[in-house]
Amino acid sequence: MRIRLRRIRPQLKHFGSASWLPGRERCNTDGGGCDHVCCVQVQHFHTYWDKDERLTPLAEDERHLIRRQLRWVVQELDYLEFNELVRNRLLYQEAVRNGHQVSLDEAHRIQEERDDLWKSMLGSADEPERYQQYLKLEKEIYGYRSRENWQKSGLPQIAESESILGLKQQFNVKLSLQYPDVQGRDFLLLSENAWEDYTEYLLRQADIEIRKGGFELEFFGEEWPHGRLDLSGK
Repeated sequence: MRIRLRRIRPQLKHFGSASWLPGRERCNTDGGGCDHVCCVQVQHFHTYWDKDERLTPLAEDERHLIRRQLRWVVQELDYLEFNELVRNRLLYQEAVRNGHQVSLDEAHRIQEERDDLWKSMLGSADEPERYQQYLKLEKEIYGYRSRENWQKSGLPQIAESESILGLKQQFNVKLSLQYPDVQGRDFLLLSENAWEDYTEYLLRQADIEIRKGGFELEFFGEEWPHGRLDLSGK
């Protein structure tokens, strides 16, 4: 199977720096009403955490999370798609090793549940034509002869993502046992940052050979000092 990877514009090589947070200092405005993606992300973070942006500076773990989110939103890092692909393949192998593999049959069941949800949202009794328009647009975008062919093509990706989700959920269970006093949004902050750090620990431990020139691995998180975890759920 050939995987097409387009080159990403190398505009944000400094993006992973722990000393820099994309924010208003990067914009040419005074910050008031700025709709730059970095500023909006910072504003959303403060709103979600009930903080006064003018009085409460972001802690380093908060900056870490925002950088992580922005990498996949802005999508201007070198080798972004390559790094995302490698991470997903690595995490999938780790999920299988720990007993979280989702079969294609299970992926098909999940897909049908999602499809039923879409039908309920787009195909209500008073708007049946809206669902038909959705199906027509879907066919035009993806170019498959039938919806069944389109669904079948997506099963491996669903199986992979759901397997990784099972691994991540068990990771969060381990983390919650280690930090029982961290709850709610604070735990979300802790777990998302720790998951990135653990993923990159696995990446460093893996024997990855890049056979095609023009791509390289990039690391953005912090050191993971706890070694490989048993995430089998046993």
